[in-house]
Amino acid sequence: MAIPDDTKKALRTLGLLYLRFTHATDAGLSADEVNKICDLLSKWWPDATEDEIRGILIESAQWHNRLPDDAAREQAITEATALMKQVMSEKQRNAVVIHLIQLAYADGRVTEKEEAFVNDIKAKLGIEEAG
Repeated sequence: MAIPDDTKKALRTLGLLYLRFTHATDAGLSADEVNKICDLLSKWWPDATEDEIRGILIESAQWHNRLPDDAAREQAITEATALMKQVMSEKQRNAVVIHLIQLAYADGRVTEKEEAFVNDIKAKLGIEEAG
């Protein structure tokens, strides 16, 4: 079953967020992180083939790389999270944050930059701290 166009667009947006997370918080993108991003994207559309998910990630990377600078990339993330806040349920928004946390652990260490990025996304998605 082919991935519907609206789902592809949503997956590309999530791919952009996941890639931005890795680029903004680490020195580079490791093979473990690429594999983890593919795994996370496949959770949103379990019927997708591995090739379809890798294709989505390639499209997300092309989008990320076409943006002229980090300010434009941050603006794209701000716009994407504003849309996610409108169209995703609270459970889905929480899943996005959980995925970022899982991605932070993909290379075996969590940095202060990763924690700050996750907290920023939580705020943008309107996720309150528990407790």
